[in-house]
Amino acid sequence: MSDAAARVWSTLQAADWQKVFTTLGPFIGFFLGWGLFEVTERRKVRLAQRELRHALVAELQHAELLLSTIVAKYAFTAKTPQEIKACADEIRWFRQVGESRATQIGISSPVGTSTTLAKFDALTDEKLVAMMVSITPQEKLGRRLILPVIDAVLAGRTAGFTGNQIQSLSTVRWQAYLLEQDADWMDEFLRLTFSVEDEENHATVVTNLDNRAHAYAFRAGVLQQCIRVSLKAFGSENSDPNWTGDFF
Repeated sequence: MSDAAARVWSTLQAADWQKVFTTLGPFIGFFLGWGLFEVTERRKVRLAQRELRHALVAELQHAELLLSTIVAKYAFTAKTPQEIKACADEIRWFRQVGESRATQIGISSPVGTSTTLAKFDALTDEKLVAMMVSITPQEKLGRRLILPVIDAVLAGRTAGFTGNQIQSLSTVRWQAYLLEQDADWMDEFLRLTFSVEDEENHATVVTNLDNRAHAYAFRAGVLQQCIRVSLKAFGSENSDPNWTGDFF
């Protein structure tokens, strides 16, 4: 044993360990308690973040179902080949995936009975949309989407989320706000159709109402795709097998 090691060993043997532990005991206890507190709090934060993610995905999936029914109900606004294809794809998605999920949360099917649904698979896009128009009353009142979980997250509970996830939620919220604006304009123009008596002005109001219905349907489709982008950002499997990532 070297001289330095011998001196250390001699010092340790001569030390009053009872006094050492008496002096250091409170400090050791403090750091152990602080470490246990930190571990417990971090575990609580991780659990809260996990539950918040689950709530976000559930809200996005519910909104996806509701928007699918909106797109189907506004099939009468689909005029261009792109709009007809987008509407037909949404109807087929609801037929294949959405209907079984919708019944669990109380959303009614916009596409008729199972007998009617069985005919959908063999139809072209144009015939499918035309069939939807024939069996679905035209709606002139737009629905608003309530997204309380997304609102709470964007209000300040973004810890633990990636920049891509936050951006996708922000896009969803912004598109939902634009959808709400279109719905407000539809309500206003529908009200005016009952109050404007002049024939020329009444025709203008009706035209504006039809234009707003078209804009509302288009916005609903855009919001639907934004929601699917957000679901993908949160690791949820894309529930639309035919979606290519294009809005329209």
